[in-house]
Amino acid sequence: MKQITLKDIIKIIGIGTFITLIIGIFCLIIINKQTKNTVKEMANKVLTASDYYIANQMLENNLQEVTIYFPDNDTLKIQGNLPKEGYIKIYNNHQTEMKFYHKGYCVTKKTNENNFKIEKTKKKEC
Repeated sequence: MKQITLKDIIKIIGIGTFITLIIGIFCLIIINKQTKNTVKEMANKVLTASDYYIANQMLENNLQEVTIYFPDNDTLKIQGNLPKEGYIKIYNNHQTEMKFYHKGYCVTKKTNENNFKIEKTKKKEC
């Protein structure tokens, strides 16, 4: 019978640590992708709600420039998660400008852009 040596134990621990590290990295990648997708869905939801708001205001002939700060669930009637901090500005010419920060991501949309940008940043840089 062969005895287990200290060298064998160190090899086993090293291999186990390496496998754990690889699994951890893959988990972090998956979590980051899921968080970014959640923020993207939230931005789409905010833009869709602002489009409905613009349409309703146009029907009532009452479209005025308005800035909505988050978390504000009353004006846009958004259900579900809202951005933790930020704003959306709706102009008289049906243009929207948006900027908010949520879970490590900054979402921005300028009036002359059709799509929004999502960047992983610190809260102070957003």
